[in-house]
Amino acid sequence: MTNAIKLAPDLSFPAAEFATEVVASLGARGGGKSNGAAVVAEGLLKAGVQVVVLDYVGIWFSLRLDPDGKTPSRFKIAVLGGSHGDIGIAPTAGSAVAEALAISGASAVLDISGFSKGDRCRFATDFAEAFFVAKKKHPGPVQLLLEEAQRFVPQKLFAGQERMLGAFEEIGEVGRNYGIGLHLISQRPQKINKDVLNLADTVLGYRTLGVLERKAIGEWVQEKGSAGRERVQDELPSLKVGNAIVWCPSRDLYGKYAIRKKSTYDAGATPVRARAAVQTKPLDLGELEAAMGKAVDDAKANDPRALKAEIARLNRELAKSTGKPPEVVAGKTVEVPVVPAEWVDEVKRVNADLVQRTDKLTKAIDAQVGEFGMAMLRLVHLAGKYKPTSLATPVQMSRRAPALVIHTERRDISGGLRRMLIALARRQKGLTNAQIGVRAGLSSKSGTFATYLGRARSRGWIADNGPVRTITDAGLDSLGSFDALPEGADLAAYWIGELGGGASRMLQVLVDAYPETLTNAEIGERAGISPASGTFATYMGRLRSLELVTGRGRVQASSELFG
Repeated sequence: MTNAIKLAPDLSFPAAEFATEVVASLGARGGGKSNGAAVVAEGLLKAGVQVVVLDYVGIWFSLRLDPDGKTPSRFKIAVLGGSHGDIGIAPTAGSAVAEALAISGASAVLDISGFSKGDRCRFATDFAEAFFVAKKKHPGPVQLLLEEAQRFVPQKLFAGQERMLGAFEEIGEVGRNYGIGLHLISQRPQKINKDVLNLADTVLGYRTLGVLERKAIGEWVQEKGSAGRERVQDELPSLKVGNAIVWCPSRDLYGKYAIRKKSTYDAGATPVRARAAVQTKPLDLGELEAAMGKAVDDAKANDPRALKAEIARLNRELAKSTGKPPEVVAGKTVEVPVVPAEWVDEVKRVNADLVQRTDKLTKAIDAQVGEFGMAMLRLVHLAGKYKPTSLATPVQMSRRAPALVIHTERRDISGGLRRMLIALARRQKGLTNAQIGVRAGLSSKSGTFATYLGRARSRGWIADNGPVRTITDAGLDSLGSFDALPEGADLAAYWIGELGGGASRMLQVLVDAYPETLTNAEIGERAGISPASGTFATYMGRLRSLELVTGRGRVQASSELFG
C-alpha cells in the first residue's frame, strides 16, 4: 500500500491529505481529464482511502476491470446502480446510501446515469446532505468525485437545484473538517458555480479549446495569484492528449506534466454498444448491502408518504375482503375470507379517525415550532436593541441558540455567507473585513469573500460604516437561529485544530509567543520545520492568506485570535 498518488513521473501528492482537498480536473472531451481523474481514484484506492464517485454518464464501473475490459482489476469497489451495478439504487435512496457509505467507509461508484434530471437532482441532494451529516459522526478521509460537476454545482440554477448546490458548496467549504474532499470533473468549467470552483486547492487543466472555458480557468488562476496566467490562453488549446498544466498554490506547484495512463479499463473511449456488452463480476457487498437495507427500512418507517401508501394498501385489502366470493372452480381449493361486515365498518371508522388525527397533530406541531422560532427571533432582537444598565433579575442568555428548524429561515444563506452573518450577529458593534474572515474561515481578499459580501449588501443584510460592517435587522431576520462561532482563545484553538500538520504547529508557536513577534528561523526551530524549505513557505502562505498572522520579517499571531 502506498501513501502517495503518482500522477506523473515527477508529480505526486500525499493520498490522505489530497483526498480531503478540493480538486478540479478541467478540459475538453478527449483531452485526458477523465483518465487523470481515474489515476487519482486508483491512487487513493491503493492507499486505502475511501473513494465515492457520483457517475453522471455511466463509465466509472471501469475501475473494476483491467484494460482488456474482461479481467477483474485489483480494485474491489462496489458499483451501485446502472447497467453494471452490483445492486440497483432508487432515486429515493440517496440518504440511505450516504449513511451506509459513511458508516462502513466502503468505496463505491454511484451510477445515476439512468435517472431522469429530476431524479438525479433528488438523489444527489439527499446524498450530499446526509453524507455530510453522517461523516461528522464517522470522520475519515474520502474524496467525492463529481463526473460532469456542472450538473451538481451549476452556475445557473433551475428550480429545485438550490438545496443540491448548497449541500455540495458546504462540503467544499468545511467538509475537510470531517475528512471530505471534492473532485470536480468537467468539460464546461464556466458552468460550474464560481463560488465552488474558487474553493479548489488544485486545478489540472487539460486541452481546452473554448474561449469561455479558458476564461473560467484563467479567472481561477488570477484569483489565486498563481503563476502561469498567460499559459491559460496560449498553451491550453495546443496541449497534447494526456498532458495537463497543474496549479496548486498551497504547495507552490505549477508546471506542465504528462499524466500517466490509468491501469483500468477505458470505458469512455469505448463505443456505447460495446461498453454495454462489457460484463463485471458481481461483488458480495456483505455489510454494505446490509447497512443500506437497514437505512432504507428506517427511512421508510419514518416517511409519511410510505405510511399513507400502507394505509391505502390496507384499504384495498379491506375492499377485497368485502367483495363477492370468488367463483369456485371444480377440483380447486379456494380460500374465502370470512370477515363480519360490522367488523369491517368499525375498522374503516377507526382508520379514518386515525388519519384525521394524524393530520391535525402534524399541523399543530408545525404551528408550534414556527411560533416558538419567531418568539426566539424577537427575543434576540430585543436583546440587541435594549441594553439596560441594571436589572433587578439578571437575564442569562445562552451563547448557543437552540438547534431549531425555523420555517422562515432562508435557504440561500448557507456555508461561508452564513458564517459571515453569524460573526456579525455575535459582534453588534461591527467587524472589519479581516475580522469577519478570521471568524468565518475565509480570506477577506478572496473572490469568494467579495461575492458573499456583495450578496449580503445588495439584499440589505449588512450596512457599511467606513471599513466596519454591521448586520441589519433584515440580516438577523433572514439568518434565523444559529450556533455561535468560536471567539478569543476558542477561536485560536479552532484554527490550530482545523489547519493540521505543520501549519498548525507554526500557528501554535506564534499563539504561545503572542504578543511577541518571531523571525522565520525562530518559528521553524520551534515548529520543527526548516524555514528555508518550500513546505515552510507554503504553510506560511496559508496562514497569511487566512489572515491568521501579520508582519513581514518578524511575524505575529493575529490579535483577532485573542480579542
